Amino acid sequence: MVLININGVDLPTPTKYEFEFSDLDSEKTGRDLNYKMIRHRKRANVYSFPLSWENIGLDDLRLIFNAISPPMFNVTFFDLVSGNRITKRMYAGNRQVKASVIKGDLSNAVCSISFNLIEE
Repeated sequence: MVLININGVDLPTPTKYEFEFSDLDSEKTGRDLNYKMIRHRKRANVYSFPLSWENIGLDDLRLIFNAISPPMFNVTFFDLVSGNRITKRMYAGNRQVKASVIKGDLSNAVCSISFNLIEE
């Protein structure tokens, strides 16, 4: 089963596949004079998930990097919490790319990439 598809491109299975859920509050959220929390939640359970791929080749690295290069994109993924495939509009946070060159031959590089996908 493909875990992640971005704009119609099936990505290889990631090494790390986790979920974080955030609530987005309005600027009116804060503490009153008695230090009680006053919360004005605008959105609940906004998806953000850190992903990483380890020990992949240059072709897979380029496939993943190109898929997350647009400012926003549609991501279809398997949601571990609901057990369903869902689609969300997302963007990629900072990307970290590493490569280990074997015997000076870049064509045989072993690469890794990691980033967060964040719901708009």
